[in-house]
Amino acid sequence: MKTYDIYDEERIARMLHVQEANSLDFNSSIPWTTAIDLSKPLLPLDTESLLFPETTEAERLAISQIMGLVVAASISQLESVAVSLQGPTWDKVLKKHPVGPEFRSLGEHFYADEAKHSLAFDRYVAIFAREIGLETGELKAFLPSSNSMIRKIYALNSRLGGAAIWWLIAALEEESIEIYKRMRSSNEALEPLYLALHRAHFEEEIRHKSYAVMMLQLHQAQGTRPFSKFDFLLSETLNFLWSFQQLAKLRGIGALRNRHQFFETISGLCEKFKGQNTLQMMSALCYRTPYTRGMIQLSQHREVQELLKEFGGYRLPFAAANEEKLCTV
Repeated sequence: MKTYDIYDEERIARMLHVQEANSLDFNSSIPWTTAIDLSKPLLPLDTESLLFPETTEAERLAISQIMGLVVAASISQLESVAVSLQGPTWDKVLKKHPVGPEFRSLGEHFYADEAKHSLAFDRYVAIFAREIGLETGELKAFLPSSNSMIRKIYALNSRLGGAAIWWLIAALEEESIEIYKRMRSSNEALEPLYLALHRAHFEEEIRHKSYAVMMLQLHQAQGTRPFSKFDFLLSETLNFLWSFQQLAKLRGIGALRNRHQFFETISGLCEKFKGQNTLQMMSALCYRTPYTRGMIQLSQHREVQELLKEFGGYRLPFAAANEEKLCTV
């Protein structure tokens, strides 16, 4: 994992210039007026998923679409959380440990991007809801949302000198990038508006993912705290708990089964959950289900593992995951 000289003002200024010059207007660069094609999947699936063996084509389409909505809502919520914690986890840190005006300006651009991305993914969820005849809130009731207690824990960690939120951001930047890389090999088969949104998101994530690494460097430069090696572990544990809490919402989706065929299909699939105990479900979500695995196992990414070696840190003891075999419906 590449690290940076956070005190190199000229380099930071060049990075800011590149990001500003290439910043995308998500209102004009994404074809929002294009209707969502409900006949196409949102994400390529794992052909050997333990959760849904022997599914029909219609069921695989519904799985891809609900997982795509979960991913969209997760990105929207987690980037929104990062923005909401800008004060305690960034502004106060820079006031206590000043770096330079260029570094602050680069951070302001980073947060503007995060807010823009959060709104864009939220907008897609709203459009999808409208396409299937629902109010946005009805669909969002079964999708990931933020947790105020977890937000408070991140803020407290930062007040104590911790960098847990920056470990979360660094890992999720990598996951977002990997999601588009998986999608890229199936371009023509995927829903066009969803693909365009992820392509635009990918371009900006690639450009600004370095900022989380630089914030980790800033924390390290201030000296090692007694519990600094637990920051990533805290981040991964909170995300692990949040992810299962959010995925559990899908169990109640049967309440909408009479509103659209999409929910009828998903409800039928949820019935198959009843044959698996909690440990089986957790194992499948952690190791054999793309997208949920990336949400749950923050430490699976090679770049994150390199950062852990660079800065030192503990992680949850996940076993190695099986290789994915992705395809479209």
